[in-house]
Formats: sequence, structure tokens, C-alpha cells
Amino acid sequence: ASFPSYEELKRNRWSWEAHVKEHFERALDVLFQCVFLKSYSYCYEGGIEISDEEMRAGAIDSYEKFISLIVEYELNDFEDHATRAKAIAEKKAESIKKAKKSRKKGENADDKPTVE
Repeated sequence: ASFPSYEELKRNRWSWEAHVKEHFERALDVLFQCVFLKSYSYCYEGGIEISDEEMRAGAIDSYEKFISLIVEYELNDFEDHATRAKAIAEKKAESIKKAKKSRKKGENADDKPTVE
């Protein structure tokens, strides 16, 4: 996602909430809904989680406060990186083999004479 700079927000008199916060949260929600993220939450520096009640009460009422937050998240139950990388490499090697086989079949088919 791309967001306008603070200078652009000021220059155009745009709301940081509408152009940054809500846009960012929609992106997080999409990742959550497609089951990529298991959970996410906003935290203050030091890992102190901000409750939903605090957020609704307007605890984060400025752009400066918002950009100072940390987003803590947990990915859904995916295999570790090394296991996934190995599986991807194996799948890629297999698809290369299949492509070579189909190319050979295509070459042999072109060499056969046609009967009219």
C-alpha cells in the first residue's frame, strides 16, 4: 500500500485518518480476512498493547501518535520458511521437467511426416 506523505496531507488539507489510518487498517483487514494474518494489534513503544476501547475512545488522535505505533501481528499456521522454500524449489524443478518433456514431445511431433 502506498500512503501520502505528511507534507502532502498538509498541502492538500487531507485528513490523516481517512488517507492513512483507515487505508492502512483496510489493508490489515484484508490480510486477516484472507486468513494470512491470525491476529494483529497496535502497540505503544515497549510492546504495550492498545485496547480496542482506547482506540475507539480516540487515544490515537494525531498523525504523529499513529506513526509512532508498532503493529504486532501473528501469521496464520504456515510452515517455517526453510520448509516452504524447499517445497517451492521442488515444485519449480518438477515444472521445469514437465516443460522439457512437453517440448520434446512437440519437437518429435513436428518431425513426423504428414499423410495427405
